[in-house]
Order: sequence, then structure tokens, then C-alpha cells
Amino acid sequence: MQSPHYTVPQVSTAAQALVGKASYSKTKKSLKSSYVWTLTGLCLMGILSGCASSGAHSPPLHELNPSVLDLGNSKTQQVQRQWWQSLKSTELNELVERALANNPSMDLARSRIDRAQALAGLARSSSQVQLGINANVSRQLYSASGLLPPPIGGQMVNLGEVDAALRWDPDFFSLHATELKSALGQIKAQQAESDFAQTQLASKVCMVYIALALELEQVNLSNEQIHVIESWIKLLKDRQDQGLDNAMLSLGVQSELKNQLSQNEVLRENIELRRHQLATLVGAGPNALNSIAPRLRDLKAPQLAPTLGLDLLARRADVAAAKWRVESASQGVEAAQLQFYPNINLGLFAGYNSLNLNQLVSPKSREYGLAPSFSLPIFDGGRLRSQLGASESERDQAVAQYNQTLLSATQEAVDAITSLKTLQVELDNDSQALSLTKQATELNTARASAGLSGQQPVLLAKIKEISQLGSHYALQAKNLNANVELMRALGGGFEAGSKP
Repeated sequence: MQSPHYTVPQVSTAAQALVGKASYSKTKKSLKSSYVWTLTGLCLMGILSGCASSGAHSPPLHELNPSVLDLGNSKTQQVQRQWWQSLKSTELNELVERALANNPSMDLARSRIDRAQALAGLARSSSQVQLGINANVSRQLYSASGLLPPPIGGQMVNLGEVDAALRWDPDFFSLHATELKSALGQIKAQQAESDFAQTQLASKVCMVYIALALELEQVNLSNEQIHVIESWIKLLKDRQDQGLDNAMLSLGVQSELKNQLSQNEVLRENIELRRHQLATLVGAGPNALNSIAPRLRDLKAPQLAPTLGLDLLARRADVAAAKWRVESASQGVEAAQLQFYPNINLGLFAGYNSLNLNQLVSPKSREYGLAPSFSLPIFDGGRLRSQLGASESERDQAVAQYNQTLLSATQEAVDAITSLKTLQVELDNDSQALSLTKQATELNTARASAGLSGQQPVLLAKIKEISQLGSHYALQAKNLNANVELMRALGGGFEAGSKP
């Protein structure tokens, strides 16, 4: 039996050409696909490589550890919010309230808070959807030999356009969220600084008021001393006329009278200047408080037995402000680092555009579209690295300022307590000295009344008593100022709402 015979079909030349063309097309398509994937891979590598290089970083400064301040774990004495009321002067309370309401420094502090809040609102809006509507109408003569041919070219055409555009910047890498945190830190810092400014202003008003009260007491003592010296001069003149004394002693006392009169004028000048200063602090004209006459004896020093602990740092507005500055600056560094990442924006627009206004809102004049955008920093000439370096420097400055504020706040509190304790001892000794001086005056007066001595010892004792009383008033004023300084150093009633 013969085996079966199979014939292989022959492919025509045209078919071969067709197959070859298909093979070439497939190869070309494969090369194109490979090129696209290669380009995509390179783009992804560029993204993942961190885009532009951020360069080397200097080590940041570190915040001072509060444990080195040796404040202990005891609780700091709480100061009332309106601490100036502890001086027990209704007039002083009114002056402080007027100063806090009217002084330009408070307006400046409030304006800084408003600015910080506005900047925070700007940062908050960066990642929110933006929607705007644009409409414009124009009448234009198009060139007959320009880009547009007739019938538009060479004619006066009315062009109308109405569009609504929507833009969204999705915060994929939390750049806007970080910028918002930095802005919120600035708000907290400004609020704390405003509170610190209030404490400083209230302290200034109290100290000027105390100084005015002291100088009024001193001018009264000066008047009394002038009267005593004049009596002494008259006594010496009578004794000189009787041949009991020579003119040398009288000349010395007259010289002392001239000195006392000069001191009296200086005190009166200081009183006027204090009143001008106080009026300026309360936001009034220089002569608005010319009739004010506080008495030192009416001011009461609060009975403070202060203790210091680590919680002092939370009671100081300047420390809280410095801490928030550090937090804000740290967020600023992070935001500067995120600038090296890609940025993606999404946009949509829809509206009408027509060369004839009567067809502006017709369906055939509609236009709409999607407008995404992508930016990738690769070579920026060092701009981003410079921005990052500046942000790191600002952070280090904020840390250094915080450390300095921390040390200064602790020193102020410790110094105020030390001064107050020392003044208590000085006041006790001075009170005893004043009591002895008064006893001496009484004894000399009694001896003169009994005819055992003349009036000259009485006058000398009285002058010494007046001088001792002046020193006592000065110590009282110093004690009141020390109490004001201590209440300020303990934070002036500030309580931080939340920690950074």
C-alpha cells in the first residue's frame, strides 16, 4: 500500500509581504512600548530619588533641660490674675485697667495676634478647594493679514467668555498641614507674648505709682525739714545777738538750708515727671493726672511666702511664647524639607466662549476641560537648600532664645525672692532705728520743757528723725517694688492653655 502524500501549501509573495509588514509593525509597537516604560521608570526614579538634593544638614541646637535649673518638685506659689489688686489701692487698680485698655503697646500686641491668625488662615486655605468665576467681554478688530483668515480677519468682532474654574491642591506630602502647624504656633506665641506685655505694663504702672507716692512723702518731709532748719537759723541768730554763739555755725546751717531747698525743687520736678509718665502709660495726655496724689501709707505689701518649682516655667508667658516659637520654627524646617517633594495640582474649568455675544450661552459655545499639573524640582540652583538652611537657622535662633528666656526667668524669680527676704530684715532694723530716733526726740523735747537744755538739741534730734523717716519710706517703697517684681517674676497669673 502506498503511503499517503501531503502537499505543503505555498504562500504567495503578497502574503509574505503582508506578514513581514505585520511583523515590522509589531516590532515597532514593541519598541515604542519599551520606550514609554523606560521613560516612566526614569520619571519614577527621579521622584523616588528625592528630586533636588537637600544637601548636608548641620546638627540642630538642643533645648535646655529644665532639670539643670534645680527648681525641685515643689509647687510654685500661684499669683492671682489681677495681682495688682493685692496692693489694696482702688486708684491704682483703675490706672492699671486704663493702661491695659488704652496703651498703644497693647494695640500693637493685639494687631500681631490678628496678623498671625490671618497667616494661619492663608495656610489653612492652601489645601482647600478654590472656586472662581471669570467673565469678560471685548470688542476687537482682527487683522485681515494676521493669524485668523476672513471672515473673522478684517472685521470688528465681539468676544464674550464666561468660565467657572475649580482648583484643588491635594496635600499628598502634608506640606500645607505642616505650614498650618507652624502658623498656629505663631498664633500661640503671639498670644503668650501679649499676655507677657500686659504683665510688663501693669508692673510699670505699679512701680511708677509707688515712686510717685514715695516722692510725695519725701517732698512733705523736705518741707518739714526746711521749717526746722529755718527755726534753727532763727535760734542761732538770737544766740548770736546775745553773744552766746559766733556767726560760723549760723553760716553752716544757712548753707544746709540752701541745699535742702534745692533738693525740694528736684523732688517737685520728679513728681511732675512721674505724673506725666503715668499719664502716658494709661494712654492719656501728659497733664491728665496732674492732680493725682497717692499716699505711700495706703499701699499694702502682700504677704508672700513664695516657693519655686518646675511648674514656674508653665506660669511664665515669656517662656511659653519662646517654646511656641521653637515649635513653629521646627515645623518651618519640616515644611522646607517637604519643598523637595513633587507637587500636584488638579484643575477643572467649564463655561462658554463665543465670537458673537448673541450665541454666548448657546450649547455650541460650551467649553470645559481638565487641567492637572505636576511640578518636580530637580535643578533649582540651590534655592530650596538655601530656604532649608534659613529655616534651620531660624529654628536654632528660636531654641537659643528659649534657653536664654528659661535662664532669665529662673534668675528673675530667685533674685526677687532673695531681695524680698533681705528687705524684710532691713525693714525690721530700720523700724527699730526709727523708733529709737523718735524716743530721742521726745527725750530732748522733755528736757527742754523742764529747762534742762535749750531748743538746739531738740531741733537737731528732729532733723535726724526726719532723715530717718525718709530712709524708712524709701525702704517701704523698695519693699513694695520687690513684691511687684516677685509677682511679675512668678508669671503674673499666666496659665498656659496647652503645651506645644
